Amino acid sequence: MPQFDFYSFSGQSFWLLTTFAAFYFFTLYFYIPIFSEVLKFRQKMIRLNLNSSPKEFIIHDLKVFFEILLKKIV
Repeated sequence: MPQFDFYSFSGQSFWLLTTFAAFYFFTLYFYIPIFSEVLKFRQKMIRLNLNSSPKEFIIHDLKVFFEILLKKIV
């Protein structure tokens, strides 16, 4: 079987570990912070919605939206 060929086994192991490490670090540094930011934003919105009037909710929602927009622009 070609999977257990001793001449290509080390090369396959190398590329498997390299690909896994690249995918892991890409996910860790790009996707996880985005998901974390979204979850924090959703939690704030839920907490604010439960504790305030609709007018205050809209004002706060706009403030948070513009803060995020400015972070992405700057």
